[in-house]
Amino acid sequence: MPNNEQQEYDDLINVDTDKYFGRDIYNEKGYATRLDYLRTLAEDYGVDESAVIATAEMLGPTEDFDGLIAMIEDFGYMISTVDRDGFMQEAMKQ
Repeated sequence: MPNNEQQEYDDLINVDTDKYFGRDIYNEKGYATRLDYLRTLAEDYGVDESAVIATAEMLGPTEDFDGLIAMIEDFGYMISTVDRDGFMQEAMKQ
């Protein structure tokens, strides 16, 4: 049996899709669960999984196929175009 912290995490990730969408939209789009979808987004866009999950939780499930994707695209773009080691050094010079 999961501990309370694990149960809270599971409840955040495993949303009642009928409540939000009236159907199991993740399954309809080919994903086993919301977590499967979020992990796929992280992999597809080259963004850390924990960042995707945290952003998804901040935005809520109604943004999973709209606002979340826009934010993940931005994260992916920033990661692919900014030298992570030099970013802070350049920012501090300005």
